[in-house]
Amino acid sequence: MLTLESHLLRALAVAGCAPSFFNGARYCVAPSRRAFSAALDGVVCERCRPAGAARLALETMALLGALPDCRWSDRRQVPDHVAREVSGLTSAFAAWHLDRKPRSLAHVER
Repeated sequence: MLTLESHLLRALAVAGCAPSFFNGARYCVAPSRRAFSAALDGVVCERCRPAGAARLALETMALLGALPDCRWSDRRQVPDHVAREVSGLTSAFAAWHLDRKPRSLAHVER
């Protein structure tokens, strides 16, 4: 189910738009980075979190980090709500960096 998201994240990385899922998209001393902002290219802490940034569950962050690296074993047995959240975040990140939503994503069964 998450193969499309994996390939999309890797394609964006090749194009120079790789999101940061672990180190934080902005320099921040706060240890807790649990929000994702497409505009800031990845995870941010609560203090740096802009309006509209999504708060993430730990499972979602782990899965987002596994997809670009093709760690397929990490994506097995993923709850549906986590897969939907990852799919939505990946689409939002791609739309932000492409300046519009790719029309072809609407035709892919998720």
